[in-house]
Amino acid sequence: MRSEKRAEITVFLTLILSVVSAFIISLSTLAERYVSKSEASYATDCAVMSCFAEYNRELFDRFGILLIDSSFKTPEGGIDRIKEHFSMYLTNSLTVNELRDVSVSVSDNSQPCEDKYGITKEMIEYMRDNGSPGFDPDGCFYDLVFTATFDGPSTGTFCITRQYSYESEIM
Repeated sequence: MRSEKRAEITVFLTLILSVVSAFIISLSTLAERYVSKSEASYATDCAVMSCFAEYNRELFDRFGILLIDSSFKTPEGGIDRIKEHFSMYLTNSLTVNELRDVSVSVSDNSQPCEDKYGITKEMIEYMRDNGSPGFDPDGCFYDLVFTATFDGPSTGTFCITRQYSYESEIM
């Protein structure tokens, strides 16, 4: 009789151990997913803030206007230049995830910088003469939407989108 009871206890402990093991493995997988998505979210926020930190200092100091001048003090600019910077900042911030694609677009509720800030021809000439040869109000932005697509080790492919302007807080 005694040997039968020992076998029952062994079977019972084996079943309990398998359930506990499955629970621990599930928790570790969930933790890995959370870390992966948190890293991507943090990296996206940092990259967005870094892009917005590249405002045109001369324009702000002289006229009090905060804008991203996509020429970055070179003769040419455009939204693709901001996309390059955003991608570079993201790539440098990632360790767990792999960056698949990025996009940067002007927000739907954004209006032309010339209308919003009253940029005049004199202001444009001043900016081109004082360190921003590629300054163009059409290449300046204050309200952008950033989207990054990632491949995570346990999360698969996922996207993070952030809309940010100089008039808002980051989400």
